[in-house]
Amino acid sequence: MKAPDYQLRRLDNRGKRVYYRLVNEEPLIYTGVTSMIKATLPTSPQLIEWYKKNGADADEMGEEAADYGTLMHIICQKILVEGEYNYVRANPCGGLV
Repeated sequence: MKAPDYQLRRLDNRGKRVYYRLVNEEPLIYTGVTSMIKATLPTSPQLIEWYKKNGADADEMGEEAADYGTLMHIICQKILVEGEYNYVRANPCGGLV
């Protein structure tokens, strides 16, 4: 697998995420998967219960989990495109990636 020969850009706006690339100087827009799921499926009862259980901390905990998820997507992309992920090169200080 190789990287596409175009650049995909991300735009976050009012809690929704879209991706776009330029084709003949016009944007070709792709809806983010999470935005599409939120728009088409109901919130699961388990997630509602999790929000109730965690109260005021739920938003911060959710943001932290989302950051880890984004990191995992980046690492998986590097493995798929480059065939490897070099932890030491990506993280020379030795802390968490």
